[in-house]
Amino acid sequence: MNYIVRTYGWMNPYLKGLHNTIDGWRENRDEGGWKLTPKQLQEKLARQLEDTMLGRRESDDRLEKGLDLKPTTTQEPDLVAPVDRLKQDVKALTELTATIEPPKVDYRGGANLTAWYCPGDASGSGFGTALVMKERGILYESGMWTKEYAEESSNFREAENLVIRLEKEVREGDMQGREVFLFTDNLVFESTYYKGYSQSRKLSDIALRLHKLQREGNLILHVVHIAGTRMKEWGVDGLSRGDLLDGMMAGKDPLSFIPLNKGANERSNGDVKRWISQWWNVWPTPLTEMTPQMWFELRDVEGPRLWMPAPAAMEVVMEVFNEDRIAHPRNPHVFVILRLMTHLWRKNLGKDADLMFTVESNVNFWGPSQHEPLIFAIVLPFSYTPDYSGPWLARSTPETSEYAAELNAGFKSKRRPHLDSVLKLDRTVRDMWEHPEERGRVVLREFLTWARKFPPCQVVYCGECYREQEGDPYPRRQDLEGEEGETKELLVEEGDDERYRCARNGDHLMGVPFSCDLCHFRNLNHRNPDLSNAKDLRTLGAIRRASLDALWAREPGTVRGNLNRLRADHRDAMTLFSMEDQLPRFGSPVLEDTVGMGEALFYLAASLRKGKYTSNVQYETTRITSSWLTNLDGASGRYSSTEEGTNYFGRGGASSRNRTWLSRFKRGMRLRMGEVRYQNEPFTSDMALALHELITEEWSVEIEDSKKEKLESLMCYVLIGLGAGLRGEEVPLTAWNGLSAFWEETENDPDPYVMITLRGRFKAETGDRWHCLPIADINNSGIPYRTWIRRLLRRRVGENGGNKWLLRGGQGARAKISDYDAMFCSYMNTLRSLRPGLFSAGTMMEMFSLRRSMRRGAILATTGKVEDSVVLLINRWRKKEQAKGTTASLNMHQTYSTVRVMYPTMKAYSKAI
Repeated sequence: MNYIVRTYGWMNPYLKGLHNTIDGWRENRDEGGWKLTPKQLQEKLARQLEDTMLGRRESDDRLEKGLDLKPTTTQEPDLVAPVDRLKQDVKALTELTATIEPPKVDYRGGANLTAWYCPGDASGSGFGTALVMKERGILYESGMWTKEYAEESSNFREAENLVIRLEKEVREGDMQGREVFLFTDNLVFESTYYKGYSQSRKLSDIALRLHKLQREGNLILHVVHIAGTRMKEWGVDGLSRGDLLDGMMAGKDPLSFIPLNKGANERSNGDVKRWISQWWNVWPTPLTEMTPQMWFELRDVEGPRLWMPAPAAMEVVMEVFNEDRIAHPRNPHVFVILRLMTHLWRKNLGKDADLMFTVESNVNFWGPSQHEPLIFAIVLPFSYTPDYSGPWLARSTPETSEYAAELNAGFKSKRRPHLDSVLKLDRTVRDMWEHPEERGRVVLREFLTWARKFPPCQVVYCGECYREQEGDPYPRRQDLEGEEGETKELLVEEGDDERYRCARNGDHLMGVPFSCDLCHFRNLNHRNPDLSNAKDLRTLGAIRRASLDALWAREPGTVRGNLNRLRADHRDAMTLFSMEDQLPRFGSPVLEDTVGMGEALFYLAASLRKGKYTSNVQYETTRITSSWLTNLDGASGRYSSTEEGTNYFGRGGASSRNRTWLSRFKRGMRLRMGEVRYQNEPFTSDMALALHELITEEWSVEIEDSKKEKLESLMCYVLIGLGAGLRGEEVPLTAWNGLSAFWEETENDPDPYVMITLRGRFKAETGDRWHCLPIADINNSGIPYRTWIRRLLRRRVGENGGNKWLLRGGQGARAKISDYDAMFCSYMNTLRSLRPGLFSAGTMMEMFSLRRSMRRGAILATTGKVEDSVVLLINRWRKKEQAKGTTASLNMHQTYSTVRVMYPTMKAYSKAI
């Protein structure tokens, strides 16, 4: 149907009934399918509320569960009932399509390429029409109504008068294939023709007759409303009263009375343009008037456009304007058009205009001789530009509505307001009532000044539309392994592909500030983004990612429940009580990053680095970013402590709001990235014995002393870590002088053991701290701990110098994991080839490491075999270190004496291995 009506325009008005039927089930529609006004919708909801008050308890329960609480009528039905308008439209379409052959439609008038004007007017007793033809002059008719017609409404008489004349001309064949302009001073008739419908059945029938005439005569038909004063000046009004001495009837050129070919500035001799220049000068660049010669060369025109075309050219102007706005979205536009032939442009221009107002023909630059008012439309830039920093779309904002109301009121009439109202105003404002053009100039300058500031973005939020950018590079995983107590939060439901990719309706109402990407960019850079700059585009994508992470810190059920409750409570309160809307306005006028978006971008940049076991680093790695941000903030003198212990870096400083937003962002980022954990493979006691055999064989035949030392160091590293359950970074803390001090005593003990002495200076301590951990010589697996430690200890005791570390790396410094890790992994691969039975089928060889493999092997060997109290004793030294100096440091012998009584119990740990 859409394609058909593009060819047969006279069918278009009769599709409204179909549209009303399809959408009639919606909550904001009445029984006829028509949209309700806000007041009507409020009254309808009030009636529904009264009907459902008894079921309120059930509604509250549903809201608490986060269930959607919408009237059942808002659910899409499988079938809809036809509205009354559809029945009428089907009847009209049946008549319009009753021809056997498809009607012919001309895009341009075919008869000598000339247009006919047909003005008509009807009074209570008479009527008159005139047919103005360039080749035949004026053919007029006038007469008196019969009693039957005289009793009809004025709307009916005006329409019937013109249609009767048109039917006659079509019937006689002279009008076939022409472009015809019907002029009327009856606005209802014009509206009925283009809508195809009126509350009056008779007017609706007249409109249908007119559309049928358009089909039968292959006419290009325009119904044009003109002012009643113009109708009188033209002499048409006199025809209905038998007066043939005015206007064209007195011999004047009939076309001079209806100059559809002249624009506002031409008709005012430049006065309109001069008035516009008086208020546009607050804009940084001047307006360029768009002449017909420039319409099709707009690519060569720079800067703001001023359109003042003739009404008859508006169809073409709207086409080139739409193309120009897409091609050059940074340019503002000002339209000034006579209120003539509005069917060609008013509706479409109103959709694009940010501000639209009417100037009646009663001001200095547009006097009463012009008859019809002027319609002004201001279209602000649609996209980014260095000279413009206002919102993309300012229309429908409260400010714009107020400006439009003020302008329309000021230009509507020159009549003075009530005296009481005037006395309340100061002298300057009172003078403006006398001079509307002065009033309008002031208001328009205020509007343009407001538009060039940084007001809160007015673009409507839609959850489904707020999506991550295509090709979003930031990591997102679904195979998450949550920490204890957080599994439910981290696991993603199967098939939930939109999670973290797309926002949800109500996300922006969840207690943290929400701004669009454009506002965030402006807050960070104090300028607009350049869409041709890849870095700016990347920044906008990162801002979108950070905003989505902050929104997804709350689960869907929580967001849905909050939104449903808000809707229900707001609807009920506004229906029951008299009060202004209490909902706040979103956005901040401060041009600063007040939420911590700048810091969020640092986190996102860190998350793009390559990871060790995954394609990107994991969330815990990105968290380190907060350390340097906090340190830098403190060093710069902007330090501000927070209850979370985090300080936020950025121009805006720290506040309760940015703490909340940034906390949400971090949580959402963690949930999106997940936690992919790869644990080191355990180094078991059987592997330790096999490694002992392999390295013993090499050690016994090795000649070079340095290589022997390397083999001894590796075995001590592995066995100390396994026997004491130490982490890889803790084993190098072993001091050989401590081992030597207790060597004979522990060897001669009835239950011999090796005393591992850990020595180190830790954070916030002023001296060294010692920790002693026993490893039993006799153990379940027969691991020869003392053998390898003795070999390396003999080497260290014979050395000169003050180096007390048992395990050493480059240049004699205390060893690090990296000094022996590669060697350890190489031997593990050798064991895999020599003794495959030691390794399970799923063993990941690359996951063996001195970092955690020995400790994991110790945990597996002791779990269920050693009491928890023993494990706590072994780990007791680590808890003491967490005190970070709050306990006084003891020397080695004091430490040994203090905990000696616990050694028999502690040895149970290594015995179980």
